[in-house]
Amino acid sequence: MNGYLLDTHVLIWWWQNPKQLSEAVRQTIENPHNQIFVSAINLWEMSIKYHKGKLPIAKLMIDDFEHLAMSNSFDVLSITTAHARLAGELPQIHADPFDRMLVAQAISEGLTLISKDDKIYQFDAKILW
Repeated sequence: MNGYLLDTHVLIWWWQNPKQLSEAVRQTIENPHNQIFVSAINLWEMSIKYHKGKLPIAKLMIDDFEHLAMSNSFDVLSITTAHARLAGELPQIHADPFDRMLVAQAISEGLTLISKDDKIYQFDAKILW
C-alpha cells in the first residue's frame, strides 16, 4: 500500500473543487489501495487563515475536520517531536512553517506529499502533482 499526505490546498480543493486537482492526484486519492493522510497541520493552517479572513470557505471544513477525514477514509496524522525536530532542521528554502512541517511529516513517515507548491519540490521529499 502506498501512503500519501495531502498539502492543505490539495485537501481544500478535494473537498471544495476537485477539478482543480491534476488527474494523477484525483486518481491517487480515489484509489482504494492507497492510504491517504491528512495532518493536524492542515487543520491548524486552515484555522489560522480562516481567522485572519484569508480563507472564508474553511469554516465548515474546520468544524467538521475529523468527520470529513473519516468519511473520505483519510487517516489523520498527529504532530510528533520527531516531525518538529526535522521541520526545524530542513534547509531554509521555504519559510512557510506549515509546509515545512508537512514536508517533515512526509519524510519522517515515508509518505509522498501531494502538493502543487513549486517551492516544496526543492526539498528532498517524494512529491506528487
